[in-house]
Amino acid sequence: MLGKSGRIAAVLKRSETREIVAPVGDRICIHSNGKDQVRISALDLSCCKQCSSKGLCKGGTIDEAFVYWAKTGIVTGGEVRRNQTDL
Repeated sequence: MLGKSGRIAAVLKRSETREIVAPVGDRICIHSNGKDQVRISALDLSCCKQCSSKGLCKGGTIDEAFVYWAKTGIVTGGEVRRNQTDL
């Protein structure tokens, strides 16, 4: 179980990752001329070892995230909350 500081760190990581996946969704929308408006899962990308030599949560870049998306893909559908305390 995460302590208070662990929960805060997890929320910050996910917030940073959301900022990175938003442009991925925008690119999909633009490429499809507005037909495909999807929500990209930040959770799928967070701390992935393939998209950064350090893991995205440890300083990966948006460029590395885009390369990961192009090579591997990222789940659509946005966030899934397992319970009321998930952020």
